[in-house]
Amino acid sequence: MKKQLNVQSSIRLKGDQKAFGPGIASLLEGVARLGSLRKSAADMDMSYSKAWTMIKNCERELGISLLNKKIGGKGGGGADLTGEAESLLKRYRAFEREAAVRLDTLAGKYFPEYIKNTENTKFFEAGPWILVRGAGDLATGVILRLYRSGFRVAALECKNPSAIRRRASFCEAVWTGETQVEGVSCRLAQTPEQAEKIWAQGQIPLLIDETAACVRELHPAAVIDVILAKRNLGTSRSMAPITIGAGPGFTAGQDVDAVVETMRGHFLGRVIWEGQAIPNTGIPGKIQGFGAERVIHAPAEGRLSFVKDESGNMVEIGAMVKEGQTIAMIEGTPVKASLDGVLRGLIQEGFPVKKGLKIADIDPRPEQAAFCGIVSDKANAVAGGVLEALLGLAASRQIRLF
Repeated sequence: MKKQLNVQSSIRLKGDQKAFGPGIASLLEGVARLGSLRKSAADMDMSYSKAWTMIKNCERELGISLLNKKIGGKGGGGADLTGEAESLLKRYRAFEREAAVRLDTLAGKYFPEYIKNTENTKFFEAGPWILVRGAGDLATGVILRLYRSGFRVAALECKNPSAIRRRASFCEAVWTGETQVEGVSCRLAQTPEQAEKIWAQGQIPLLIDETAACVRELHPAAVIDVILAKRNLGTSRSMAPITIGAGPGFTAGQDVDAVVETMRGHFLGRVIWEGQAIPNTGIPGKIQGFGAERVIHAPAEGRLSFVKDESGNMVEIGAMVKEGQTIAMIEGTPVKASLDGVLRGLIQEGFPVKKGLKIADIDPRPEQAAFCGIVSDKANAVAGGVLEALLGLAASRQIRLF
């Protein structure tokens, strides 16, 4: 049979009036993410008046205030969650997940014909989603570590990822539909439902979702931000019971629960429970004495195209290049190698680059040519920190991850 049991939980105080449930929770998560009740309602295909009524009914039933209105009122305006609303939302999502686990067990006991020997068995056995924002090379290291540790993980990316270490980045699936890193396959999903199917087939799903809107449907146990934008692009503690940020731009205990250091050096990969990571210096870590020289920035604006070397071979990631050699073109402007070494990274051909954008990376160590498609030591260190933070937070809060 091809049926599923769908479990949802709500809270009722007295009588038949529902005080809090999946709908109001999603509405509040939208407010936290979008900064507006009107935008949250529109994101859920709900009228503003209905959303306003839901909020007011909930506040009346629970006797608390849910929103801080910045401007306006019933006619619109910005809003954010009160401390009581944030606390209620977090506790409700934790309750919902624990209740779902117990109800799944009871469903298997009393309705085995809907679960056993069907394609949906994995649906009931799988743990909650762990969503990773970003799928560049460092994020891919995190995703691989979580996947190999048994977590149910999915990647969220933008529609035009600018990763240069493409052979070691799952975001390449945005361009090609499917890619592999270290033997693990990642496939582009068009919807959260398709992501479920891709996972059931043993692959890691990747959704183009710049705002992490899918948290409303996937209800992740954790959201991990490895976008590495040097600033927070919308990740908040209301998105999931556990939130982790990698690198500068996050404050542990405020917008995320924990931060993982991404700066090379003694503290790389360490978990920060209060405060921020080391600020971005804009200078890459040195390798054999080379720092800023290792990174190549676009000398002009336009679409990048690949070129051939003197032997007629395409200059690709993994190629040995010489200082001054043309490694790409941007609308007629040559992109020159800054030093001798291995072309470790090169942005996607056809990418509309802006002047100054990081577009290539050269490693002065010839032996590194064999490792262009392998997760780096830095990515592995960050992945270890993320895993430590995830397990530590789950244990302290009694949150089920498997």
